[in-house]
Amino acid sequence: MYFWDFHSGNFFRGHYIIFFTLGRIHERILEALGKRAICSNGLTMEHTQMPKLAKQENDASYKVVQVPAYAPAVIGGKITDKIEKTDGFHNVRLDTGKCLGHVSDRYGIVDNDVILGRCEQAFDHHGLNVTDRNVVVTQDGARMRTVYTFGNDAYRVGNDKSNDLALQIVAQNSFDRSLSPALMAGFVRMICSNGQFSMEREVSLVGRHTQQFNVDNLIADEAMEKIMKRIKASLAPFEKMSAMDITQTQGLNILQGLTRKGLIAERNRERVATIWNDSDSDHANQRSVYGLYQSVTQFLRDQSTDRWENADKTGRSILRTLDKVSTTKASVKAFATLPKSELIKN
Repeated sequence: MYFWDFHSGNFFRGHYIIFFTLGRIHERILEALGKRAICSNGLTMEHTQMPKLAKQENDASYKVVQVPAYAPAVIGGKITDKIEKTDGFHNVRLDTGKCLGHVSDRYGIVDNDVILGRCEQAFDHHGLNVTDRNVVVTQDGARMRTVYTFGNDAYRVGNDKSNDLALQIVAQNSFDRSLSPALMAGFVRMICSNGQFSMEREVSLVGRHTQQFNVDNLIADEAMEKIMKRIKASLAPFEKMSAMDITQTQGLNILQGLTRKGLIAERNRERVATIWNDSDSDHANQRSVYGLYQSVTQFLRDQSTDRWENADKTGRSILRTLDKVSTTKASVKAFATLPKSELIKN
C-alpha cells in the first residue's frame, strides 16, 4: 500500500520514503529532495545528488536488471495518490539494490563481463598481450571503465628513449545512458607510468543500447581494427608538442593560461608547476610543450588513484589545448602572454 503525504511531498510505504519515476518531473523532485527510494519489487535505490568526487570501485562483475517504473497518476494537472505503471524502467544493481538509471524500453542492458570478455578476445585475436588491467567503477556502478595496458610494445615520441610509450585501451560501459559501450585508445609512459591521453574519438562496440541488440554481435574485433589503424594519428599531437621548445618561464605562464581558461584549478596548477620546476624529475631535460604536458600527466597520475573520471576529463581537455598551443612559436607566445599582474618573469 502506498501513501502520498501532501505536506511533505513524499510517498510512504511502511517506514520507507517511496519515489517513483514520472519523466522529467520525477527526476527534478528527486534532485531537489535527494531522498531514498524503494522499487516496486522492494529493492532499495538511492536517489541522492552525486558528489563531485564519487566513490570508486574495482569490481565490475555485478549484475544489473531492469524493473518497471511506477509513478503517481497525474489527473487534471494534479498529482494524485493513485499509482500507475509508466513506460519507463529502472536499471537496478542486484548486489546493492541501487538504481543506476532511468531508461525506456528501447534501452537494453549489456553486462560489464560481456563487454570485457569480448574485448579481451579481440586483444588475443590481434596478438596483444595485456600486461596490466585496471577496473574503475564509478557512480555506484552506473559507469564502468577498464584500462588495459600492453607493455610489450613501445611507441617512441621523438628520439628520446625515455619517451617510449605503451599502448593503453579503455573499455567502457554504463547503465545510466552516460556512456555507450566503446573502446578508447591512450598511452602510458613506460619510465614513470604517466598516463597519456588521446584526442581520437572513442570507437563504438555496439552503436547504442537497444533491446534488439544481440550480445553475440558485439563488434569488438572491428573496433580493435579501427583502434590499431589510429595509433599513428594518436601519437601525432605528442610528436608536435615534443618538437616545440619552450623556456622554463614560458612553461609556467602556459600553466597560468590553462588556469585562466578554467582547465586546471589554481591549487593544482601550483602542484604541476612544482613538478615542472623540479630538476630531478625524469623529464627535467625536456623543455618543450611535451615536457610540460608530462608534468601535467604526472600530477594526474597521482590524482587518478581515486579520482579517475576527473583526471581523465582534465587530461583530455589540457591535451587538446596544448596541441593547439604547439602549432607555431607564435601560438606558444600568444598563449603564454598574460596580464602583467599574472605574468611570471625570469
